[in-house]
Amino acid sequence: LRYREFFVKSIVTAAKALGKTDVLTDAVMEYNEILNQKIEDKANERSRELQVQYDINKLEVENNNLKLDQQKSLNKAQESVIYISVIGFMIVALLFVILYLYFRKSRRLSQQLTRTNNNLIKERDNLAKVQRDLIEARDSAKSADRQKTDFINNMSHEVKAPLNAIAEYTRLIVDCMDDEKQRYLGKFADIVSQNTELLLTLMNDVLEIAELEHSTMRINLKPASLNGICEVCIETVRKRLKPGVQLAYLEAAQSDISFRTDPQRVEQVLLNLLINAAKFTDHGKIELSRTVNEKQGMLTFTVTDTGIGVPAGKEEEIFERFEQIDRTIQGCGLGLYISRLVAALLGGVVALDTKYQKGARFIFTIPLEKTN
Repeated sequence: LRYREFFVKSIVTAAKALGKTDVLTDAVMEYNEILNQKIEDKANERSRELQVQYDINKLEVENNNLKLDQQKSLNKAQESVIYISVIGFMIVALLFVILYLYFRKSRRLSQQLTRTNNNLIKERDNLAKVQRDLIEARDSAKSADRQKTDFINNMSHEVKAPLNAIAEYTRLIVDCMDDEKQRYLGKFADIVSQNTELLLTLMNDVLEIAELEHSTMRINLKPASLNGICEVCIETVRKRLKPGVQLAYLEAAQSDISFRTDPQRVEQVLLNLLINAAKFTDHGKIELSRTVNEKQGMLTFTVTDTGIGVPAGKEEEIFERFEQIDRTIQGCGLGLYISRLVAALLGGVVALDTKYQKGARFIFTIPLEKTN
């Protein structure tokens, strides 16, 4: 077998020289087989060498990685030690700074407490003096308020009599004239009567405001007729209507209801609402209606007009003292203010219906306590 390649190669040479084609073909094929086997053996040998070299290199890489991991672990341990040392140093430094700041703050607080204590002593003395002054001022204010109330009451009573006398004697003078002069002077007598009534209303309003704000007004509860209250208010306001304005009580044909309330105060609120409607309605109609809700125990009055309405943004301002929509119209702006106070005294409310846009609509609601 060692010399097989040599002998086969010699046979190929001899067959080629002798022209033996069949022998040459077999010898060439065998020689090629030998060469292929030789090449394959060398390739396998080279592959084994390369595999061994690869395994050696792999072992060296693993060894290097192991050494590297050991070095990293060592470095990490050293970094942890350094990091912990730095953090410990920083904590110690921070504690030192905090203790220093706390010491400074405590010292400042001590100084501030000393100053504050001195200031509080001064403030205590000042407050004692202010308290004495306030007590004196309160007593003076109460005395002034009583004097003001007494003055208003006295002046109201003193003014009412002359005003009534002026109105009555003015009308008496006109009645004593002949018919021609009565027609001429009658309008002047009406102007005097209207202005006298305006002044009397103003005086009554001022007195009632004083009573309401000082909680001295009393409610006199007694049985009252619902239709009776509404009809009285309608007839009272009818003479104040401008030409062409219609006034109606919508539920006049419905059955009457007897309930417990202060009829004078209910009439006062309804009259204020109806008089306001008459002032600001030049044409169209004014309607008074009422709704009874027995389930909720509430009675609701509604006064609706086709007048100038309430400007946007004035929905609540109109309920303040001396607030008027139109300053050119007679009045002092106390009617709605008093109406809301009286309604509250009755346990109810007065409000403007902001959804109504064809004029003004006021809603007056009070508790309903029916009588047998």
